[in-house]
Amino acid sequence: MNWFAVQTAALCQALGQIRRAPASTLLNAIVISIALSLPLGLYTLLDNAARLGDNLPQQNRITLYLKQSTDEQVDPGLKAKLVALPGILKVDIISRDQAMADMKQRGLGEVLDALPSNPFPNVIHLTPSTTEAGVLEKLLTRLKAEPTVDHLVYDAEWTHRLAAAIQFGERFAWMLAIGLATALVILTGNTIRMQVLTRREEIEITKLIGGTNQFIRRPFSYFGLLQGFLGGLLGCGIVALAITRFQPSVIDIAQSYGSNFTLILPSPVHMLTAISITGLLCWGGAVWSVNRFLRQLNPS
Repeated sequence: MNWFAVQTAALCQALGQIRRAPASTLLNAIVISIALSLPLGLYTLLDNAARLGDNLPQQNRITLYLKQSTDEQVDPGLKAKLVALPGILKVDIISRDQAMADMKQRGLGEVLDALPSNPFPNVIHLTPSTTEAGVLEKLLTRLKAEPTVDHLVYDAEWTHRLAAAIQFGERFAWMLAIGLATALVILTGNTIRMQVLTRREEIEITKLIGGTNQFIRRPFSYFGLLQGFLGGLLGCGIVALAITRFQPSVIDIAQSYGSNFTLILPSPVHMLTAISITGLLCWGGAVWSVNRFLRQLNPS
């Protein structure tokens, strides 16, 4: 028999095994699909979160709210002091009187006139000349230590927190994927081991008449590969179904904030990669299990 005929015969034996036990094969495929959908679903969510962060406008601006005890007018020396700091591009001062006048123009005049004093603090907007994290961190530390500053807001700070959270999630997804990949190999190995034990006499006779280990191992390897592919397809289907179900709610929330953000599925390349890796892991589990049995059958 040529190579193609040998492979076809082994593949037909694997398909026959699936046809003889469809229920157990489907159950194993469902377990495999759940194991795949967890890291793939987490990766999809993180990818969408990163895309959301990239689509939002990036405002690299620092706002200083000065203490209420500070004089009515901002000390001109303070502006010169801030301009001289490294990493500062522009300084804009909004005095308490300017803030009061602006609020009155917006229709809050009667309310503000009823107050005993001006409630607004002096505010300073700073535009950094850099986005380098190290320089900005030193600048923020320096500004927080300024005795006239009551509160500091850095507009781009939350985007850095989001990026850090996404990075943590990606590492967690990798750890989860490695753990579940190990579980897949063990699960497939145990399934193949049960098949091997039920066909022990057949395998022993095959060995007696000259059957090689490769000949015995080949149908079980194909079975593991097919089962992995089936589980991978179901896992991608679970992720696609979840994205489809969540999509209307995400669109409603995004539109309420004036955004057209929508969830996207993993790319076809990523899905094919996930299915292929799942199939190879199950193939590896099957090979490992059969080799282990053959070594016990013939230690020499």
